[in-house]
Amino acid sequence: MLRFWFSWVVCGLAAAVLAGCGGGELDVVPATGTVTLDGQPVDGATVTFVPQDADGRTATGTTDQSGKFVLQTAGAGEGALPGKYKVTVSKVAVGAAAGTEATTEEQGMQQVMQQMQGARDPAAQLSKPLQEQDQLPARYKSADTSGLEAEVKAGEDNNFTFDLKTSG
Repeated sequence: MLRFWFSWVVCGLAAAVLAGCGGGELDVVPATGTVTLDGQPVDGATVTFVPQDADGRTATGTTDQSGKFVLQTAGAGEGALPGKYKVTVSKVAVGAAAGTEATTEEQGMQQVMQQMQGARDPAAQLSKPLQEQDQLPARYKSADTSGLEAEVKAGEDNNFTFDLKTSG
């Protein structure tokens, strides 16, 4: 009989320890928004919510053709942790070499592949550096200079609008 109770106590303690070691799920809440530049939707921009709280988590999203984004938090899925954030928005285009027209990153890679396929010496083509070009004002790339802030709140409609300006 004592052995029976001892087995139950050991199993119960093991279950309690295992339950406590799960790491817990992050309580993210839905967070969406829209990015415009001078009133026009921005397609293909990366929006990053940088937590102001030391134990916060960064959340990111990419804008679609209408400038809309949905935030994702690594390890937690769709949404962001409640809290205050500084916000960055960036969009970089890539050109195959100086003097070429800037394109999206995917188009830039396609240009490089086409150049390499048509070249007798592919290594020579690789020596031409890819040029990155900001498609948005550079100040929006940094949390320190963007001037964009947001607060994600549990139980509220977390839909943010960021109207970026070319000048000013």
